Amino acid sequence: MRSEFCHSRALTVTPIGAEIFSIGPARAEGQHDLAKASQNPFHAWPLFSFAVAKCLSLVALTSILAPIILASMSASTAVAQDKKGGGDLSTQATNPAAALIQLQLQDQFIPSTQNASGVANTAIIQPVYPFVLDKDYYFNSVITRTTIPIVTTADLPSLGRTTGLGDTTILAVPVHKTPIGDKGGFFQWGPIAATTIPSATNDETGSGKLSLGPGLLGFRNFTKVFNDGDSLLVGGFGYQQWSVAGEGSRQDVSKFYAAPVVVYHFDTLFGEKGWYAGLPDDLWTYDFEESEFTSIPLGARLGKVFKIGKQPANAFLQSWYNAADSGVDYTIKFIFTFSFPEIMRWSHNVGQLGGEVKVYSVV
Repeated sequence: MRSEFCHSRALTVTPIGAEIFSIGPARAEGQHDLAKASQNPFHAWPLFSFAVAKCLSLVALTSILAPIILASMSASTAVAQDKKGGGDLSTQATNPAAALIQLQLQDQFIPSTQNASGVANTAIIQPVYPFVLDKDYYFNSVITRTTIPIVTTADLPSLGRTTGLGDTTILAVPVHKTPIGDKGGFFQWGPIAATTIPSATNDETGSGKLSLGPGLLGFRNFTKVFNDGDSLLVGGFGYQQWSVAGEGSRQDVSKFYAAPVVVYHFDTLFGEKGWYAGLPDDLWTYDFEESEFTSIPLGARLGKVFKIGKQPANAFLQSWYNAADSGVDYTIKFIFTFSFPEIMRWSHNVGQLGGEVKVYSVV
């Protein structure tokens, strides 16, 4: 249920998107809670959140540099296609559960926000690192996805425009993958462990809460859909989070996130391979504290997997309308991703000590 007060709203970033949260009438009027330092261990020392954010930024920087350095050291540049296990890089690059090292650079632009003036923007660094397990284990890999946002809010009443780090979300997903047929079809599923760390440097760019929760994902890849070389990835994932610690004066967190995934890969489009289209890469969000949806993204994306020299990359542009009455109506999002299949082969080889190695190719 909505509060009887008129709350200002600001951005908080989720693993594949952004949502709106209330910062409360007191902060909307520019008042400050002088007791928050004694109530919240994350804000008892002003430098704590900043230190956490710096540590997470260091992790992200390591995730950025390590694959690049290892790639330059790799002697082999041969890339073979894994036909049987769904190893086509075009499919892997758009599959949230793929065992593929990636570095995603995202920018999310919001033209207007209710009860505020001007535009809002969120830049996101999202390293994805899979841990490949023994092929005899039921869960073949564990996928980790870390979302580190830099948020710029709209011009909020009595607060103005704010730019700072947002909350950091980490997803860890053990994945079981079963090949289906001999042309790249497969089924995947796995449980999700979701953690959101209150690393925001401003009240307006984060929830002020440490949140935890479980979830589930599942995907099915179909080949030969309409044309011989086309494929279709369908499925989705969802998870629930509850706040377990944080600033006592801030609203508790109890939210459910879900993302339907539908991506159609074209054998050729515009005379080239690697093109795909699908549903937007953003989360549906239901806030149990407010008893309402805060995000229902309705739209589409168009993208392409390609190479810059020998470096595989993926880029897409999407736009969506938010059917939830939460303060944001339209969003435009651009994502550019570097993929590192050669490093995936190297890490698999080290982990398996000479076991079978699958290397993915760009179409």
